[in-house]
Amino acid sequence: MRKLLIVGVDPGTTLGYAVLDTNGNVLRTRSSKLLELNSMLEEVVRLGSILVIGTDKKKCPGLIEKAAAATGAKVITPKEDLTTVEKDTITRGARAANNHEKDALAAALYAHKEIGPLLERIRKALEKEGKRQFFRQVAET
Repeated sequence: MRKLLIVGVDPGTTLGYAVLDTNGNVLRTRSSKLLELNSMLEEVVRLGSILVIGTDKKKCPGLIEKAAAATGAKVITPKEDLTTVEKDTITRGARAANNHEKDALAAALYAHKEIGPLLERIRKALEKEGKRQFFRQVAET
């Protein structure tokens, strides 16, 4: 069964992305000036199915809207643009090769913080009923 993923994206001249599992573990970070949306999505879906795409901007960038439309993922945006200080705090202790990956990682971790409690409630409810195998189906709805 494919993993459900939380992806943070930092669009721009240099595209950066970070991929987490639903437990918040970092699976991959990458950035490149040569990376485009379709290539990024191909790389990410090799790791699993995208459940959520996060951004560090209040107004969702068009590239992220396109990625969500292409994958059926939910978009999570902060109430206000994340500041550099907030991104530093969110990513403290995590490794990122550059600011693009750091911003993408901050977006993914923020998205995980927002959706994580719901995912945990789903996990616990299914475990209580002995139906943990249905986690993916319930989480995707």
